[in-house]
Amino acid sequence: MTDDSNLSQLKGAYQAWHDSKGADAGVWLDLMNDEVSIYNMGEDAAGLSFAKDRQSKQEAVEYLTGLLADWSMVHWTPQIFVNEGDRIAMFGKTAWTNKATGKTVETRIAHLWQFQNGKIAELTEVFDSARVAAAATA
Repeated sequence: MTDDSNLSQLKGAYQAWHDSKGADAGVWLDLMNDEVSIYNMGEDAAGLSFAKDRQSKQEAVEYLTGLLADWSMVHWTPQIFVNEGDRIAMFGKTAWTNKATGKTVETRIAHLWQFQNGKIAELTEVFDSARVAAAATA
């Protein structure tokens, strides 16, 4: 697939993710290789057990299931995409409400995607884990 096709797929996935308020996790799974790697910078923060590194599509399902079990999406707003070869960076904002505490948090977020043969092979996710962890604790 072309670089533009990867970008188009990714923009469509973000839009579907936002429109469904996170209810359609399949939008991401459909784009992933079976051997996808997910790296998350928030994995050590209290209350963010979903945010640990993952090394397969099955583990990506666990990531999404854990996220959606504890949090409800308010919005997902991509703002900037940088597309270079098989890599795409997305910079944006997202807001979620913790189901246990009722607290809502908005944070800036960055995703670095690597595609391989038109499928996602790697994702690195960076967000303000301290702010999100604060919303996850009473």
